[in-house]
Amino acid sequence: MHRSLGLLGVACSLLGVACTRPAARVEVRPASSSTAHSVATKPAQGPPAPADVAAPPPDAVRDASGVASKILNPGQGTVHPGANDCVRLRYTSWKRDGSLHSSTERDALPLTQCMQRTMPGLVVALEQMVAGEARRVWLPGSLTYRSNDANAPAPSDDLTLDVALLEVLKAPDLPSDLRAPPRSARRTPSGLALRMLSPGTGARHALPNDRMQVRLTAWTSQGVLFESTELTGQPASVTRADVVPGVGEGLSLMQIGEKARLWVPAALAFGAQPRRGRPAGDMVYDLELVAVEVPARAREMH
Repeated sequence: MHRSLGLLGVACSLLGVACTRPAARVEVRPASSSTAHSVATKPAQGPPAPADVAAPPPDAVRDASGVASKILNPGQGTVHPGANDCVRLRYTSWKRDGSLHSSTERDALPLTQCMQRTMPGLVVALEQMVAGEARRVWLPGSLTYRSNDANAPAPSDDLTLDVALLEVLKAPDLPSDLRAPPRSARRTPSGLALRMLSPGTGARHALPNDRMQVRLTAWTSQGVLFESTELTGQPASVTRADVVPGVGEGLSLMQIGEKARLWVPAALAFGAQPRRGRPAGDMVYDLELVAVEVPARAREMH
């Protein structure tokens, strides 16, 4: 996973472009149409289809987009997930003929799904839900899987899902200076801009091959969340080879315990035309260098 952190999850192609599981430290990768098809056609086990799987009943609420939903159990929460948030949920989906499409019923842990990587139609329903709520959702095929291949055929299967929203994982707040660094920011010859948010307590800087414990949140310059350790609750263990060049340079300038905001030009991030699943253009990163790990050999010498 060279030059990326990918902290939001593992690409499993069940509910949209990509989805995540707790404590995974792998990149959010959009599913191609072929990947989505292969997952959808794998044999699965789950609850039998409901009686109204083929079409929403008269008491279902219909959205202008074509999504229909019906509350099965009301929730106890008050917070609705937003565009940059993630959610923990369980679900089962069926095709309109009643055949099982996919399900989390066999999984020990609930699914963690980020709204930016979720089927558009399901986003419409989730935005109306609160923690503890269960809904039945009828999605037109055009609002199910999204493909990164412009030549791929549009999805044709309408889906019916039973979704239980267990928890809303709120994304970090957008920086007020997202668009451009302030004049006080430090600028390097490479084009990186850096502003200290809070000073470090350790004098040591990470060496090029050191492994570090890092807390990180990354946004595109348009304010779309790309990845965040805040959503996993754990720092990432990385070397400079694991992150984009701008982040690697920024970490090399930071003391242990320091927090900083980086404005990373596209050339030091994923580029103007990155490979599938990576954001194009400039990026903004909030970093905290938590610790520099001591290699096992160095510990043995002491």
